[in-house]
Amino acid sequence: MSGRGPSKTSRQSLVVIDRAATATDNWRCPSAAVLLAVEIVSPHTQPQDRIIKPQLYAEAGIHHYWRLEPDGHPHLIASKLSKGRYRRTLTALGGVVSTIEAPYPIRLDPAALVRQ
Repeated sequence: MSGRGPSKTSRQSLVVIDRAATATDNWRCPSAAVLLAVEIVSPHTQPQDRIIKPQLYAEAGIHHYWRLEPDGHPHLIASKLSKGRYRRTLTALGGVVSTIEAPYPIRLDPAALVRQ
């Protein structure tokens, strides 16, 4: 990812981008083309995944951010950018199918995303 945000934001666990952004470069895209950044929290990078990366994504203007917490009781936190900060819109608990409406509707069970 390139553009407004710091280059450190290029290491998301998963990123969903606007298809048009890949028309000229399959490896980099402007931050404005990122529809969703997803972090899968790792035991070795918890502070970065929970604190630093969301701040960088917010500074880059990425509107939607999800964080999957796979350890213990898996859950996914969906957040939307508002006034420069992410506001939690939903906490999807493992073992329950939840619907997340934005940036596009999806039904998922966070426990199904975690290797057993």
